[in-house]
Amino acid sequence: MNFVGIADLVVRWNYTRQGVHKLARLPDFPEPHATINRGRVKIWLLSDLEKFEADHPEVTNETAKQSKIVGYYLASLKKDEAPQKREARPLGKIAAAS
Repeated sequence: MNFVGIADLVVRWNYTRQGVHKLARLPDFPEPHATINRGRVKIWLLSDLEKFEADHPEVTNETAKQSKIVGYYLASLKKDEAPQKREARPLGKIAAAS
């Protein structure tokens, strides 16, 4: 049995500690096999994480990671380009403003 912790995943996936913690909050991230140091340190079975990696290629494949980042960026641009709704004003105020 091979066990890995957060520091191991930082190296394995080339992510920051914060990035690994963010992934660990995903609903399909495997539950830790054990926690030590009063629950502060979590360890996972490598085999459980390999299943997660198969479902999330962006954690091990740099091209997939960049593709996902570009997709998020393009989606944010489309969101910013969405037409803004103008607030309707009562007719009386429009005539008075003229």
